[in-house]
Amino acid sequence: MSLLVSAVAGLAGGATYGAYALIRRYRSRKKLLGLIRRHRAEAVTVGGMRRVTAADADVIAMLGWVQLDEHALRSRGFAVLGDLVSKREAPSTGLSRYFVDESGTMVASLSVLKGSPNACWLALECFTAYSQFMTLRAGKLPELSYPPFVYRQWVGKDIPVDEVIERHRALIKDKNNEEQCLCTIRNLDELVAQTERHSELNREWRNAQPPDALLEADLRSVLGERYDGLGKRFAQRLAAELPEARIRR
Repeated sequence: MSLLVSAVAGLAGGATYGAYALIRRYRSRKKLLGLIRRHRAEAVTVGGMRRVTAADADVIAMLGWVQLDEHALRSRGFAVLGDLVSKREAPSTGLSRYFVDESGTMVASLSVLKGSPNACWLALECFTAYSQFMTLRAGKLPELSYPPFVYRQWVGKDIPVDEVIERHRALIKDKNNEEQCLCTIRNLDELVAQTERHSELNREWRNAQPPDALLEADLRSVLGERYDGLGKRFAQRLAAELPEARIRR
């Protein structure tokens, strides 16, 4: 699960922009440790997305930043579903505009974040009954470990929309070995329901893992090459908080 903590993934789809803010802020080990702690807690907390309201006018104004990518998606047959923000944030610091392709099975989101002028992050995702396929155009970002039924790939932030779409299709072709039927999304309510369902599957998976093993997996995923130098130290600091908080509703 990403440090967007879908809010990428359960993204799922949700507050994609949360991860990008996180990445810019973890300039010190203490800050990074605190962010890992917070996002591990959020990973087992029910959050979700909501439709935008008049109170979100400042983030709605940022949608001008997505115009070029929105045009590219529309030219490939994608239609707008609507705009969502995270329920966890008040006031909102970012917004995601969602689209669906002509088949109704591929969802795209364009996300903007306060403090990142003219920046736009693209995510593509498809669902089956139990699997989730995601392609994120952002370069590789640190993320928590995620279940074996979540398939995710990161692509460079300068890759054109057309190529991102083709790479996403290749991911599904490669990983959907059982050829499960892709779920159809027809409106924003169905999208929210689908992402919340998969977020629940992700939370159930995390809650079923041995706490110490999950902590190690999260740290290895987030720290990458820095794990050998920081992993044990971070694990000692976080181990006192095991087992993880259960789902809070």
